[in-house]
Amino acid sequence: MKLEKLVHTALDEVRMQMLGAQVLFGFQFNGVFQERFEQLPARGKEAAFVGLSLMVATLGLLIAGPCQHRIVERGNASFRLFKFAGRFAEVALATLILALACDIYVV
Repeated sequence: MKLEKLVHTALDEVRMQMLGAQVLFGFQFNGVFQERFEQLPARGKEAAFVGLSLMVATLGLLIAGPCQHRIVERGNASFRLFKFAGRFAEVALATLILALACDIYVV
């Protein structure tokens, strides 16, 4: 496959992951405003805060690839960008898993 096609596919995948992470972030953020949130023990509230923070980090990592493409590479495809986007997507997946683990703990 051509490099341009690889980069385009990688950035499309990252954008799809970003959409899912934004939806999960919305659900997490909504949970803080529920009535029963105040009844959680302190450890549960801390876990909710850590999970929300990890979800923000996930979104930041996922946004980094398209921003790198637009700002640094000026919209051009490069192998460095392809590796960069892939690496950040991998790290974002790890932070997403930890955020979901915090959510499961809270539930």
